[in-house]
Amino acid sequence: MKPPKLSSASVLLALSLGASAGAQQLRANEGPGVKLGEGLVAHPGVAVETAYDTNLFYVDTDEADPLQAAPYLRLVPNFAVATLPPQRGGGHESLQFRLGALLGLRRYLTDEPGTQNLNSFDAKGDLGLTINPKGAVAFGVYDRFARAVQSIGDTSEPNTRDTNTAGVDLRFQPGGRALQTTLGYSYDLSIFEEQAPGAINSNSAYHRGSLAVRWQFLPKTAWLLEGEGRKYQKDAKPVFFDSTHARAYLGMTGLLTPRFSTTLKAGYGFANYEGPREDFSNLIAVTSFSWHLRPEGKFTLAYERDFADSTFSNWYLDDYVYAQFEYTVAKSVILGIKPGYRNRKFGGIPPFDINNDVNPAGDGDQVTYLDLERTDHLLELDSSVDFRVADWLFFGVAYLLQTNTNDFATQSVTGEGIGPVQATESYVKHIVTGRVEVAY
Repeated sequence: MKPPKLSSASVLLALSLGASAGAQQLRANEGPGVKLGEGLVAHPGVAVETAYDTNLFYVDTDEADPLQAAPYLRLVPNFAVATLPPQRGGGHESLQFRLGALLGLRRYLTDEPGTQNLNSFDAKGDLGLTINPKGAVAFGVYDRFARAVQSIGDTSEPNTRDTNTAGVDLRFQPGGRALQTTLGYSYDLSIFEEQAPGAINSNSAYHRGSLAVRWQFLPKTAWLLEGEGRKYQKDAKPVFFDSTHARAYLGMTGLLTPRFSTTLKAGYGFANYEGPREDFSNLIAVTSFSWHLRPEGKFTLAYERDFADSTFSNWYLDDYVYAQFEYTVAKSVILGIKPGYRNRKFGGIPPFDINNDVNPAGDGDQVTYLDLERTDHLLELDSSVDFRVADWLFFGVAYLLQTNTNDFATQSVTGEGIGPVQATESYVKHIVTGRVEVAY
C-alpha cells in the first residue's frame, strides 16, 4: 500500500489543531507513594496502552489514497519524588516540592510503509517548588518540559516538537485567604526537532505575564478577575510575524445551590502582529453549568470562546460547545461521555501565490491558498469506561471520534507544474483504546 502524500496545507492544518499522537494523560489518582525519609516519598507508576487508529495521517476521506489505519502498543513508565501527599498527612508543609518524569514508548504493530517511522518515544518532565504555600505570601517556581511526536504529514518525516515552560508565581493571601492575588511570569519555548516535508518552520517563543484576583465572598463562591499578556517571537519571518497578545476576564465561579455550580467569565482579547496581515480583536468567554448527581455523577454543559496563535495563519478563534456526563456505578465503575463541536475561524492567512518569492513549503515546492478566509467545523466524541480497583490502579477502554470539514481550497506548485485544486481538507478519525495504569 502506498503511503499518502499530503499537501503543505494539510500539514499546517494538523499542526494548528494541536494533533499529537504522543500526548500522555495519566488517569489514575496518585497513591500514597513509597516513603523515602522524613517528609519525602517516591511515586512510581506505569501504564500499558493498546489502541487502533483508523486515520494516522488525517487523510481526506474523499481522496483516492486509502486511509492509513494501524494498531499500536505504548508503554508509559513514570516516576516522581515529592513531599508527603494528603494520604500520609501531608499538605501542611512550609515547603512543597515535586520532581517527576514520564516516558511514552510507542510501537506500531503493522508493516505498512511509513508507519514504522512513527515508532517513537515521547517524554514529559516537571519540577515544582512552593515556599510557604499556606502563608500570607507564597512563592512558587516551576519548569515543565514535553516532547511529542505528531503523526501527520509525510509518512517518512514525523513532526517532533519540544516545548518547555519555566516560570514563577507570587501569591498574596492575607488573613483567612478569602482574597487571593497572584502575579506570574513564564517563558515558553517551542522547537521542532524535525518536521514533515512541506511544513513551515514553526519554532517560537513567548514571554507571559499574568494577574489573577479571587475574592471568595461566599463559602463556596468567588468573584474572579484575570488578565495576561504575551510577547511572541517567531522564526519563520516573513511568513509569520512577532506579535503581542492580551486577554482579560471578569466573572465568578462556585455553587449556586448544593447541587448546581457554575463558572461565568466574560472578557476581551486582542493580538497585534508586526506585519501586514489581519490582527485579532474580539470578545472571549468561559461558561459552564454543572448538575451534581450526588454522590454518583455530574452533568455539565459548557461554552468556551478563545483565540490562539496558529501555525497555518496569524490566529484562530474557537467557539467550543460541549456536554460532559460522568457517572460512578458501585463506587468502582466510572462511565464518561463528552460530545463537542468547535467552530474554528482562521484569520490572517498568508496570501501565497505561484509568483511569490517566499517559499512556504521549504522543499522546492510552493502552495497557493485560493481562499483567504477559512472556517473549520470539528466534531468530537470522547467516551470511556474505567474500572478502578483502587484510586491508584485502574483499567479501562475508551473510544474517540474526530471529524473536520471545511471548504478551503489549495493548489500545489512543483517543478513538474501546477497540481490540481484540492477543494477540501476534511477527515474522519476513530481511535479505540485499552489501558491499564498504576500510579502509586
